Amino acid sequence: MCRQKTMHAITPETRTTTHYFWSVSRDFGVGQDCVTEYMLTAVKKVFEQDIDACEAIEHIIAAWEPDYPMELNIKVDGGPLQARRILERMGHEEFGTSRTKLDHPSDSAARAAALASRER
Repeated sequence: MCRQKTMHAITPETRTTTHYFWSVSRDFGVGQDCVTEYMLTAVKKVFEQDIDACEAIEHIIAAWEPDYPMELNIKVDGGPLQARRILERMGHEEFGTSRTKLDHPSDSAARAAALASRER
């Protein structure tokens, strides 16, 4: 079976800029330059589309400054939200601040959206 693994890591640089790292590995066509070139070209194109989307989102968000709209999270956001909360908790513990789960405005918005979808 042929396998391909793609990794992309996004990390903030400043409030409005981000570093975007990506890598692709495979266990097929190893040593075949034409396969390598095809894979790099295809994956680069997809990630460039991601970058375009992120930049468009940044422009939309910037238009809301200084007041931002409330986040709306859906079920698929569960894993990333859990990771965010873990990091926030670690930061609060490290810097001696406190914040409860109820302080996340996105939680109430997500619950409201879930209730509304169930009522339809």
